[in-house]
Amino acid sequence: MIHDLPKDPVKALGEILFWLDSINTTDGFRLERRFDLVNELDLAAKAHVRKLSQEYFQLRDQKFQENRIWTAQTEYWRLTAAGYIQCVEGFKTAAAGATALRTRLPVVVGRALHALRQLLKWSLLRYGPVDGLVWSDLGSLYAFAEAKGFAELVVPLYEGAVAGTSAHFECLKTVMLAVVSTDSLPPAEIEIAERSVALFAPHYVIDRTASPACPYVFDVAMSRPPGRIHSGLSTSEPSLRYFGPGGASEEVNRLLGILLEQGVLPSDASLGGEYEAQAIADVWRHLLQYWAPTPPQRSSIRHVAQVRLSVVQGFKGLADTLTITAEHSLDFSAGTGPPVESWFADNASVGGYGVVVPVRGNDWVHVGGLIGVKVEGDKYWGSGVVRRIRHESEQNLTVGVQLLAQVCVPIRLAPYDVVLASNAIRDNDLAILLTPRPDSDRGVKIMLPAGAYSPGQGLEMRVHDQVFQIEPVKLLEGTEEYDIARFVLVRRIG
Repeated sequence: MIHDLPKDPVKALGEILFWLDSINTTDGFRLERRFDLVNELDLAAKAHVRKLSQEYFQLRDQKFQENRIWTAQTEYWRLTAAGYIQCVEGFKTAAAGATALRTRLPVVVGRALHALRQLLKWSLLRYGPVDGLVWSDLGSLYAFAEAKGFAELVVPLYEGAVAGTSAHFECLKTVMLAVVSTDSLPPAEIEIAERSVALFAPHYVIDRTASPACPYVFDVAMSRPPGRIHSGLSTSEPSLRYFGPGGASEEVNRLLGILLEQGVLPSDASLGGEYEAQAIADVWRHLLQYWAPTPPQRSSIRHVAQVRLSVVQGFKGLADTLTITAEHSLDFSAGTGPPVESWFADNASVGGYGVVVPVRGNDWVHVGGLIGVKVEGDKYWGSGVVRRIRHESEQNLTVGVQLLAQVCVPIRLAPYDVVLASNAIRDNDLAILLTPRPDSDRGVKIMLPAGAYSPGQGLEMRVHDQVFQIEPVKLLEGTEEYDIARFVLVRRIG
């Protein structure tokens, strides 16, 4: 059934999914035969799964293909996990062929746990929701491995594997991934996080007893995700497993030093793909934050609020909106400006908002995305960045927005004095002033288009009817959507 697969990886994987589903829903197979069939399809899918995974992270603004790949990957890992789990469940009930499967159980359980972790990862790439079966199946498999005495037995999951693994490691890789707040990472960094969490698995610890070394807890008898231990938790339940990073933080810091000094990781610390050193460093710092004894805290207290927000997308949307507003000709109903969306915030703080938005029509919303924000009734537009996304349901997203500035002012920039070919800013380029008044050192923060900041380029800044000479001081944040930099006012020139 696998000899005539289409060359297109999505179509090939689609046929494999058909056969996996057929096997999983057909009774009567002896257990060793069921395992052989699932194994055959699993092996046949590997090259296609790997190729599609690589393609997924290279896609830009190709939502149709992105959805095809995501759906195929999610279904593949769901059906693969289900196939191996059926083998385990059959063994538990002494189904026909159970004896022949006994020696393969560490591999069967290990593969099922591995598939569940991949299913979790692909769910996290869309910021959830995560199927509760991931947690109930994970707990059931790990408890079974413990009961049968092979939880820590290291075996190669596949022929030719460079290193072996165990139910112990595979379970820890999954629960440790679940507690590092991937909802504040963009998809490419979630992929790095998943691979990094797997890399450091030998350093993690798990125990039946709570301790400072194990600040997280997972109930193997429930379908709840793991989380930090809280004060109201009953710690006497026999189904609770406590876990933590162990020595992983020290190892991350050691390798981070090598990475920052040499620009590459040592050969024995491969992440299994090519990633920029800066991206790896950013993710590892994120992991260290969430593995710390005290997790990151909000910078300001949030309170329940009922706030309606007008929102525009991206640097251009905000800059154009500010320009139109400044010219007193804001009339979106006539199509004269960028589209404005209405969002509803159900909590707020000095630093931002928690917003519920419908999934439909908001596929442009992503972690790190810039938005323009105006509170209903306010006169001025501010700016914010999407810092966190969570799929609370199939219909709605919960979005965390960090405010960059409560009042934004449109400005025009031009090179000062000498105009060079290397100048990133050209005459009359639009930018956004984030600090309407200079600080005590005559400093201001300006948002520029992505890649427009030049450390040696002096500029003219035209704001309202005034012109200032400004000099660059420091790039504060550079992203794919905008630069934010500090400039100092030299003098007024007009």
